[in-house]
Amino acid sequence: MADIRAIPTARPYRNFLTPALHDRFVKAATVTCGVCLLIGPLMSHTERSWFLGPIRAIFRATVLFIPCLLFWIARLVNMHYGSELSNSPFHTFLHYISTTKRVQTYLWVVAATRLYAEIYMAYAGSEARYSWVEVGKAWERSKVNERYIFIAFMFSWLGLAKSTWHIYCDRDKLPIPIIKYKPQSEPKDLRPPPSPEPFSFANLRAAASKSLQSGLSESGVQMPGYSVSVRKHVQSVLLDSLSMTSFTVLSGTFLYATVFRQPLWYIQHQCLHYFYGVFYTLQKQSTPGPYPGLLDLVGRFTYQATLCNILLECASTAFTAYTAQGPTKRQKLLSEDSKDPNGSLILGLKAQKEMVRTMAFWELLDLTKTHVTRRGTIFEEIDRVGGSTWSQILTLCLKEMSDVSGRIEATKTPAEPKETNGTSKQPERPVIKTLPRLTPSIKTDNIFSPSPKSKSRQLAGEVAGSFIHEPRKTPSKWPHNFWTLVKEAVGSVIQLLSVITEYILRWPIVGLPFRTSMSRRAAFTLLSRPESPNYLLSWIPFISPTPCTLSDASNIADAATTLAGLLEASLREDRVGLVQKDVQRVVSTLTKTIADIEAFVNGMRPWPSDAELLFIDDTNSGDWLATLQTTKYQVLHEGEVGEVVQALKAALTSVLGSFAEYASSVGLSEAALKNAKDVLAAGETKPRKPARLPVPDREQNIGHSRPEMEHVNGRRRPIPKAPRFQPYTPAELEERRAAREPPAVKIIPYTEQELAERGGRL
Repeated sequence: MADIRAIPTARPYRNFLTPALHDRFVKAATVTCGVCLLIGPLMSHTERSWFLGPIRAIFRATVLFIPCLLFWIARLVNMHYGSELSNSPFHTFLHYISTTKRVQTYLWVVAATRLYAEIYMAYAGSEARYSWVEVGKAWERSKVNERYIFIAFMFSWLGLAKSTWHIYCDRDKLPIPIIKYKPQSEPKDLRPPPSPEPFSFANLRAAASKSLQSGLSESGVQMPGYSVSVRKHVQSVLLDSLSMTSFTVLSGTFLYATVFRQPLWYIQHQCLHYFYGVFYTLQKQSTPGPYPGLLDLVGRFTYQATLCNILLECASTAFTAYTAQGPTKRQKLLSEDSKDPNGSLILGLKAQKEMVRTMAFWELLDLTKTHVTRRGTIFEEIDRVGGSTWSQILTLCLKEMSDVSGRIEATKTPAEPKETNGTSKQPERPVIKTLPRLTPSIKTDNIFSPSPKSKSRQLAGEVAGSFIHEPRKTPSKWPHNFWTLVKEAVGSVIQLLSVITEYILRWPIVGLPFRTSMSRRAAFTLLSRPESPNYLLSWIPFISPTPCTLSDASNIADAATTLAGLLEASLREDRVGLVQKDVQRVVSTLTKTIADIEAFVNGMRPWPSDAELLFIDDTNSGDWLATLQTTKYQVLHEGEVGEVVQALKAALTSVLGSFAEYASSVGLSEAALKNAKDVLAAGETKPRKPARLPVPDREQNIGHSRPEMEHVNGRRRPIPKAPRFQPYTPAELEERRAAREPPAVKIIPYTEQELAERGGRL
């Protein structure tokens, strides 16, 4: 048996994660400074001599790095690992735009673009005429320079547009893979770091290329080759920059000319008049004059806005590439530097912060797959406070999986009964039976109340009241068809709104943010972590205050894969015998979680706004049902829900394969094994789309496009094209009741005489 030793106090896991993030931040800053060195000489059209001076180049690159730093502050405030989950993109945008963190995003991004504008105008030279005041000749008064106002407004509008698109696309998410290890992959070879080589520029360039390549590959981008990876990122940066610049130029110029020109000019004029009136004598002009070279300003802004977008996009890409790396530092796990590595890791698994908990589960998975020596200590530490290391890890991992079933049960549990006024229903008091009363009860009337009125006065009051209240009719005396008309009007409005909503949803671009999907709804229910409602959205119609949450898909997959790896390793490394009694618990939890997920997805009802069924013809029920079944199959095999199901099934397969021959010894019954195998086999058959039946010709089906008419009793009516219907006689109804058959209508074909009279037409 392993030695029982005292375990020191564990430090929090965030104390090891924060230095690793600082190290990655420095690497991203180094790459961004290189981009600033390239952007610097492209800003100025006249000053090229500084290109030869390294001091001026470094100074301008340092100044250009400040907007990137402001942009990174916005990323640091909102960065997260899990996806933002809600029913629709518009709901996500509304929820997060009303939070204080998103307000900070707007402030920091606008500050970054405005600072870039000031740097550009400071280095543009006198020929660009970007000063606050345009000084005239000696006999002329100075006036407000509208060129500065236009450039300042356009860069502010660029910051607003960029931050809005940044929030809508969830650019603050750090992309990490949900499934880190494929089911039958070999573990990574973690060899000790090589000895440092002598310094040379060739080695420095190779180290920088290797660092950037590892950052791009470990941030969720799996691409074959460094050149392909960088090329794809460069194409993405250029495309995003050109798209954002085009939108800003078109919309910003229109808004400035139609809405903001006069107010901004007036504000600038008043500020300069009060604060700089000592130095300048401004014109008392209340309206701006003609545009001072609008085409020249638009061209200059287009060029500089493109450079600004490229700079900020490169900074964002470098930040994402380095920050989204795994839980390692210098090829060691983050908690290796702790005196109690497993204790620090357990504290990270229990953390409330999403980033700390996600990195802790990722490190636990890496520990299980690649670090054999460290993995053995999980089974040996049995005297830890709160239980052994294995029991605490088992409880935390099972909780991640059982929470999925708990979220499903929460959607099925009805709310407690409440009264109409919102208070909870009080229990009824028991009725106590007493002996019969022998004396009459005491009067409880008010003895000081006036005597009742006489009948004559009461009759006079009723007559007078009838004349007073006669002009006003009570709801009971309204016309009988009043409420019918109200219901018809409300129904017409609701029908009109449904038609308008369907039209907007079918619109290719405008309806895209408002569409829901079964995959989004399934992920929102199954993978979300609980948060408090956003009551700021309660005043918006058709928007519920249900919060948008972050996905736990990565933690669920890591927990399942970790337990499977630890159970498999326990066959060789568990000398104490702690694990075998928990195998049945792990198998039952995995089986129940998979079964609950598949049952929930298969039982989901479609919404009218689901994108998968929005463009399907409702008249063809076969196509609609086939599309619904295919969509549910895709939810279970694609996307975040599909990856979680894949990880759970892979973990269950691994556990059954390792303990199948020891099933009776570890407490696995035949029923549990059968249920597990049935769950693994269920849902693997892809539904096929049924063949569409040929549609009969219209002329063969109903004859002419317009029905033939006949005159009956002076009225025209269409000639029936089918056999006539005749109700059953009372005797026939009695016979059918005796035979317990429901009453119906029997079909009597036309006789030959009737067919002759109708000219052979059915």
